[in-house]
Amino acid sequence: MKDTPHPTDVIIGNNLARLRKAKGLSLEALGERVGVSFQQLQKYSSGANRISASMADMLCQALGCHISDLFAGTAATGCAPLSLPQASPQAMKLATAFDRIKGAQTRQSISRIVTAIIAEQAQDEPEQADDLEPDQDIAA
Repeated sequence: MKDTPHPTDVIIGNNLARLRKAKGLSLEALGERVGVSFQQLQKYSSGANRISASMADMLCQALGCHISDLFAGTAATGCAPLSLPQASPQAMKLATAFDRIKGAQTRQSISRIVTAIIAEQAQDEPEQADDLEPDQDIAA
C-alpha cells in the first residue's frame, strides 16, 4: 500500500506552487536559487516530500514571501487558504519590476499612465472600468 501525502504537506505544496507561479519563476529557476533540483520542487509542490524548516526558510527568502504564506490554510495557522490574484506571467513580471522602482514620483507617474490607459479603454468598454476609478492611484 502506497503512502499518501499528509493533507498539510499538500496544502504547503500547493502554496509553494502558487507563490512560485505568482513570482513568475520556473521550477528550474527556483531550484537554482535554493540549491535543489526541479524534480525535488515538484515533489514538494505535490506534497510527496516534506519541506524541512531550513528549506521552507530558503524558499520564502527566494520567493520574497513570509513563512506564513507558505503555511496559509493549514490548521496550525488558523489562516484562510492562500489566495493570489490570477494574473498572466507578464503581469507578474511587470509587478515585480514595478516593485523594484525606488522613486516614489516615478512610481506615481507610471501609475498615472496606466490609469489613463485604463480610463481611455473604458470609454470603449465600460465594464473594464469597474476595477479602477480614474483618480485611483495604483502606486500606493
